[in-house]
Amino acid sequence: MASWSRLCEHAPDRTVRCLGNNEFGELGDGTFGARTTFTPVLGLHEVVQLVLGAEHSCALLTDQTVRCWGANPFGQLGDGTYARSPLPVAVVGLEGVVEVAAGVFHTCARVRAGRVLCWGGNLGGMPVEYQPSTAYRLRPLTVPGIDSATSLWLGHERSYARLEDGRLLQWGFFSATKGPPIPLVGLSEDGEIISGWSHECQRTFRGSVRCWGSNSYAQLGGDNAHVPAEAKPIELPPVTKLVMGHDHTLALTEDGDVYGWGANEAGQLGDRERVPQSIARVPGISNAIDVAAGWDFGCAKLREGTITCWGANRYVPASPH
Repeated sequence: MASWSRLCEHAPDRTVRCLGNNEFGELGDGTFGARTTFTPVLGLHEVVQLVLGAEHSCALLTDQTVRCWGANPFGQLGDGTYARSPLPVAVVGLEGVVEVAAGVFHTCARVRAGRVLCWGGNLGGMPVEYQPSTAYRLRPLTVPGIDSATSLWLGHERSYARLEDGRLLQWGFFSATKGPPIPLVGLSEDGEIISGWSHECQRTFRGSVRCWGSNSYAQLGGDNAHVPAEAKPIELPPVTKLVMGHDHTLALTEDGDVYGWGANEAGQLGDRERVPQSIARVPGISNAIDVAAGWDFGCAKLREGTITCWGANRYVPASPH
């Protein structure tokens, strides 16, 4: 998986390794130096889930606790400080976690009882204490009104949860009000939500995709002069994985092809045109088993085990393909 300027792998032995930018310790190797080859996150074992925020990362461990590392100016590490950390630190007062999610500047966890707790940036009232505020939360606080969550997704200044009854809730910047969670209507109850900087998409478990939000760089898969009033269907073969960078989206289909759309100033769609694009297949890739997107780059893991990347290569090496 990827984030703004790094690439990480959750290995079969339940460890994590990363490469890329490391200005804030986001590689977790105990240093602040960038890496162009994968390096292990130190002291991290028994990882069952890995999530990446903009410049911080978090891991859920088998003991149902959470460790985070990297940037921390908004308290997104949850250790009660604003200090960046090049090594994993424990999120304080958090146990019984079954899922963790990372937004750009905030982090949330779902615990066994179905409650959701969040910490970090609170711009627009996104995680907790719902009033327009720029206050930051250094420790996990409970999101009121949620006691039966089954899934959790975060984006830039917004959060989403699915409840046991299938309803979707949203809170934060894209909500009608910057208040308690409200229903998110017009979407399938069986899908996941993927969030970029200013647009979102839902991928259903049948492989269909719909997108909404900003369309200034054709993020919704079509004419960037038009912003549809409702979530726009994306015409693709069945999609098995959907990922987003800052303003671009990449989709892996069940036949191993990768498609992209949106911003393309760094060639992050893989077509070398350097202009925003509607939906197009990334050339030269036909046997992918995984896909990742950073701020302005994309990567695919191929069936033979190699990783090929395209777009900006300030920290993540781009590979011709």
